Amino acid sequence: MKWIVIIFLVVMAGCAKSSTVDTQTITTKDIYTGSDGLLISFLPNAPPDEVFEDSYAPLGLRIENKGAYNIQQGNIVIALENDYMDLIQGSLQTSSNDAGFIDDRHLEFDLAGKGLSRSIGDQDILTVNMKIHELETLSQTHDSNVAVTACYEYLTFATETVCLDTDVYNVKNRAKGCTVADVSLTDQGAPIAVTKIQTKMLPQDFGVVPQFIISIENKGSGLVFQPGKAEDACSSEKLDYTSLNKVNVQAYLQRGGDTQLLQCSPSEGSEAAIATLKDGSATVRCVLEEGISEQEGTFSTPLSIEIQYGYTTTISKRVTIKATV
Repeated sequence: MKWIVIIFLVVMAGCAKSSTVDTQTITTKDIYTGSDGLLISFLPNAPPDEVFEDSYAPLGLRIENKGAYNIQQGNIVIALENDYMDLIQGSLQTSSNDAGFIDDRHLEFDLAGKGLSRSIGDQDILTVNMKIHELETLSQTHDSNVAVTACYEYLTFATETVCLDTDVYNVKNRAKGCTVADVSLTDQGAPIAVTKIQTKMLPQDFGVVPQFIISIENKGSGLVFQPGKAEDACSSEKLDYTSLNKVNVQAYLQRGGDTQLLQCSPSEGSEAAIATLKDGSATVRCVLEEGISEQEGTFSTPLSIEIQYGYTTTISKRVTIKATV
């Protein structure tokens, strides 16, 4: 056990929780970039590639919030082969006080994301001891898998300037300050990204009804599930298939200091759309149902899109258990 404790102390001293602040000015452009949310990785040699039966070994994890949003009450589940290894309760050490066991293999954690006061999100180091059991009689080796799954709630926020034009057919013969056009986007500091906004003006007798077709995509390597299901996703019970690949989408316009919520579909009786990703992507249609009077002319205004979802990612490592004789 002594050598395990020494490793942990060295790791903990050198890898304390951090949220590095650059001396340069941090802008919102710096924050809302990238397609990562939570990154999770094994520490070097923790677990080792090879261990001996009837011994102890370290399991170390680095968790990093690489995105622009805070993770609260995230979940981590450690899956081991019960016949060959177990976690030692009470041996968990962290580089912060923001993580702890809920039960024997289930942890909960908080990690802040990027912000105006920090160019990178927080990270944490989690270490725990494993007890390696004896092999079966006559067995010389056994390959055992160590798997770690993280489940958490996350958010994507995108804002783009769009053009609203009440003179769709150009009958007023006057100069316009902007032109209705589609907008392509890259990423917003989260694994789910808004990739395109198509703007259309639907003519009505009073003016126009703005319509926006919003394309979204899973740019991360993990799986998406309906928000509010993070604990379930990391439990022993499987998520119902109806909760998989679901995201909630809301959109609104800023006009004259007012926020106007758009009606988005497909929905279930609310302004928020409940979109299902197929092959990692989906589209949502949002409209300003009350429309815009033709007297308002042509003008630019911000369109904001908020996507809520759960996200899960898994890493694993094969450990070879060797007989002592």
